[in-house]
Amino acid sequence: MTGYTKEELYQRTYFSLNTPKMLDTSNKILEDVLKKGFYGSYEMSCIKKDGKVIDLIMDFTLMPDKKSLLLITKNITLKNKYERENEKREELLFKQSRMAQMGEMISMIAHQWRQPLGAISSTAIDLNMQIEFENFDLEQERGRQE
Repeated sequence: MTGYTKEELYQRTYFSLNTPKMLDTSNKILEDVLKKGFYGSYEMSCIKKDGKVIDLIMDFTLMPDKKSLLLITKNITLKNKYERENEKREELLFKQSRMAQMGEMISMIAHQWRQPLGAISSTAIDLNMQIEFENFDLEQERGRQE
């Protein structure tokens, strides 16, 4: 998993495999293990021999000699990668949904504006036509009503 041989791992410390941002948390967990004797399901990032980082879940158990730890690790790099991709997809779908809702709202607003503008436009065209045909006369009652 880490790229180290069994012998190389025996020569390394747990902290040498930690990423720098995980060191403080790892110290606290190690203190808990020494007090309680175990610590379960700690998610951490580990530096491989080639310098790449992998995500792990670790369970710690203090051995009966109180000098060594048993670490059970599971590589969750792919699982985390898929979760991040799913989160990105969900975020994209959410943004697309919001954009669609905004489009619908703008469409409804435009429709609401078109109705009164259409009425004003048709009244203006009617007045224009009456003036052209000389049917528009404000002096008479009928001309004022049309």
